Amino acid sequence: MCPVVVVDGTFLTERYKGTLIIATCQDANMHIYPLAWAFVDSENDASWHWFFMNLKGITGGQEDLVLISDRHMSLISAVQTIFQNTRHAYCIYHIKGNLRTVTRKTDTISLFNKAAEAYTIEEFHKYMSQIQATDEKESLNSVFKKARQTPILVLFDSIGKKLQSWFYERREAARSCTGNLTPAMEEKLRNSHEKAKKFTVEPIDQTLYVVRSGATNFTVNFVENTCTCRKFQLDHLPCEHAIAAAKKRGFSIYLMCSSYYSVDYWRKAYAETIFPVPNENEWEIPDNIKEMIILPPIVRQRDGRRRTTRIPSTKESAQDKNTVEVVQHDSDRLRGRSDVGHPDPDRPRSLSESGRRPLTDYVVDQGRAARRLTNHGSIRVGLHDL
Repeated sequence: MCPVVVVDGTFLTERYKGTLIIATCQDANMHIYPLAWAFVDSENDASWHWFFMNLKGITGGQEDLVLISDRHMSLISAVQTIFQNTRHAYCIYHIKGNLRTVTRKTDTISLFNKAAEAYTIEEFHKYMSQIQATDEKESLNSVFKKARQTPILVLFDSIGKKLQSWFYERREAARSCTGNLTPAMEEKLRNSHEKAKKFTVEPIDQTLYVVRSGATNFTVNFVENTCTCRKFQLDHLPCEHAIAAAKKRGFSIYLMCSSYYSVDYWRKAYAETIFPVPNENEWEIPDNIKEMIILPPIVRQRDGRRRTTRIPSTKESAQDKNTVEVVQHDSDRLRGRSDVGHPDPDRPRSLSESGRRPLTDYVVDQGRAARRLTNHGSIRVGLHDL
């Protein structure tokens, strides 16, 4: 089984901006497991290079490691430099975001999800061909969404408290678990066991079995722990066909499960304790650190509101910006002007000199009205109409 690490960066929205970079993996119970995190000035070459150098020290430079990320150019460059022999894949979430920029059809998004989760090449190509025939983009970012608006020391404390809570709750859950596998994996096995009841099994020899599901046959190999459906060898967990064959053979299905899914591994993942940061008067600071002069980052303040939504990754565009919502301004309502923000059929849609109204008569906000809608309702217009 290949160890998988997901890396991503999320911008901070407090006064001095900055970026929170996070590396996560998954524990034996299918929960997010924070591996490393850091505050940097922005997602640039130097930041990602420094982060991956430290991450490599944690992972030990495993040759079978898989990194998953978005397509930020600085990130890709750092991976190619530091993790040269590591497989690098792109996040399905971000690719799906790219897909949504070219189509809004729910069928296409559904087919993409099925293609991404396909176990066989044939199944993958089947869904991809259907997408082409139809159409000729938390995570931890969401967990810390509000905390990202706070000063960096407050954010640091929020992350520490959250991880402290997670480790305690999951350590207790693992300690009280009495099964062979984690609860999530036990549930998955139960579901596969129910499906296995519908199959017929025929032995080929002592290690090979053919499992029949209607007109479809699957071959299970107990020496290599494989099945022609490919779920067995990719998930390192017996599929429904392997379970059916194991029942026929009188073989325990738990012997075919990866030790990674065991309760023992789950307990080891949370064996260490995360302690809170002590009071400042108890800190032991090395002399070389005391002598360092730390200045606040140079930040160029932009006009307008601070951004709080995520920045689209490379090749991922935001939603259509050519549509705004126009509602009646309170001043117009008080003056008794009911025509503003109301679809009057006698008023021409294209603005001429005689039909132009001052922009102060409108409240325009991207994607949503800045004020509540009045009883007159609202209309959708293009920017060219203003």
